[in-house]
Amino acid sequence: MSTTEHTFESCQQDVCGKYGATLACIHPDDSSALAYKFNIGYSEDLFAAWIGYTSAGGNGWEWINGCNKTWSHWVQGEPNNFCGGENCAAINGVSGGWLDLSCRLRFPCLCESPASLIPTYNLSVAGMRDDTCYAGCDGITKWCSAWPFLRLYDVDDDVCHWETKDGQRRGKGVTECAKRVAQHADCSPYFSYSVGHCGCAPNKGKHVNCTNRVKDATSDVFFVSRDGTELLGTSQRCAYTTTVDDDFFSELRPAYSAHLLKVWARVAFIWLAFGIPCGLVMFLVLSRSCCSCSDIIKQDDDPFSQDGDELPESGGEAAYGPLIDGANPANAAAVNRWISVGAFGIIGYGVALMGLGITLAAHMAGTNAEAVASLQQLEIMECAIMAASKGVVFRAACTVHCRLSPVARTLAGPWVLVYAMAKFLGAMSAVAILVIFMTLAEKNYDFLCMSMYLFRWSLLMALPLEVLAGFAIWRAKLRAEPYAGGEARVGGWVTSLIVGTFGAGSAVWWAGYLGAVHEADFAMGGCFIMAALSQLLAGLSMLFINRKIKQLYRQPPQIRADAGGVAPTEIGKRPAL
Repeated sequence: MSTTEHTFESCQQDVCGKYGATLACIHPDDSSALAYKFNIGYSEDLFAAWIGYTSAGGNGWEWINGCNKTWSHWVQGEPNNFCGGENCAAINGVSGGWLDLSCRLRFPCLCESPASLIPTYNLSVAGMRDDTCYAGCDGITKWCSAWPFLRLYDVDDDVCHWETKDGQRRGKGVTECAKRVAQHADCSPYFSYSVGHCGCAPNKGKHVNCTNRVKDATSDVFFVSRDGTELLGTSQRCAYTTTVDDDFFSELRPAYSAHLLKVWARVAFIWLAFGIPCGLVMFLVLSRSCCSCSDIIKQDDDPFSQDGDELPESGGEAAYGPLIDGANPANAAAVNRWISVGAFGIIGYGVALMGLGITLAAHMAGTNAEAVASLQQLEIMECAIMAASKGVVFRAACTVHCRLSPVARTLAGPWVLVYAMAKFLGAMSAVAILVIFMTLAEKNYDFLCMSMYLFRWSLLMALPLEVLAGFAIWRAKLRAEPYAGGEARVGGWVTSLIVGTFGAGSAVWWAGYLGAVHEADFAMGGCFIMAALSQLLAGLSMLFINRKIKQLYRQPPQIRADAGGVAPTEIGKRPAL
């Protein structure tokens, strides 16, 4: 068995054929023993290996070296010809059962020697190249190319190209070329095909039989007969050809230049449609937050009632004055506790996100299978902590809002709850990130495309959700300034909290943008680390804000805030004219 992986055709041509061998004919009684001998199905890295059984020739299942075709050892439910193009068999699993799969998947080659190919083998090559790419089959993989996260190629690269050296990405090119050659009046039955180009030999003259050929690593020569399309030679083409429907076959070429730009723009549109408006909001908020607070205009119309809104200052470490509902120190302690819990939730999210960035970077760098499995478990744990941390921040924000006094609740408006809702949706987004890493760890490839689709959306939505959270903080501060003066800024820590919140969303957005639009997944780890640093800044800022507010309300009531502010215990009263 080869130590390298190949398509079915490449196994026969480039591996077994070089040693006068063919892909193996296996008796059912030997299947389990061979699977055990070569560790097929026992190893996480070895899912299957090709054997010499195919239906690509159109004559039903047959062994390519002509041994008894009545032998079979299919896994239950196989062959199912999933998606209409599973024409090659591979041995798999502890029992050595067989699966029908796309011939263009890559597995090790199980060879048999001595053996020789049946005469009709070359008639099956076109069918081996033509079979399915699995794109969109029964909805399992359609999410991999679903809008708005279309990759630059419309189908999964791991399945749909022939060889690493070949840029083919899709299509039944050989069969389509043969069909058009047969219908073309100026063509003989001989043609050469390369990716995106079909050229036939002329139907008259000395070159009618394509006897004069030139070397071409990307082309093969075929012959159209009553029996089908036969491969005559690889890495060569007819020296003299007539182009057949070049416009059609240009669609099979890899995407370059204008086409590549068109596809890129289609993918980039949704990211920029979210990113640009969010960027404008962040610019507005930060520019306003950084303005001088020396001239704060007082409210002429007091939105608050004046019948008992002022509450006595509560003493102790967690004093919040009239901001909380009631003078009970236990109530103040609860607010202090939940604000701290929320801050540490933000910090915990940042720490977990930084860990995810580091492990993801190590994962992308490429390690052995055992190390990858360990990293996957760490990534699952980190994502779970991220989701839990966001949930904690949501709970803390809701609890604090419920314990605010009527005056403070009116002062803050709905923005504390808006902040809480943004964090709740952020927790759901973190769950979507958790799903993709669990799917990869469990090797649940049926769900991989769907989970990847959710993962892309989670990265995309990180920016608007964090912008919404930062905007809510800014609006609450803006509403407080006319009554608390410059103290509403608590030493600039509110601005720092907004900057950290915006920075986290921006960095995660960049991770998704680079991955989905430019397919630069290797940059994702670094972006996550930048987002984590921003989250740490936001969490520390919230702790300092809490400390500043408690210090403010421990001051004597007669002390007025600078910049035209009012005494802490007089917040909510109509400012003097």
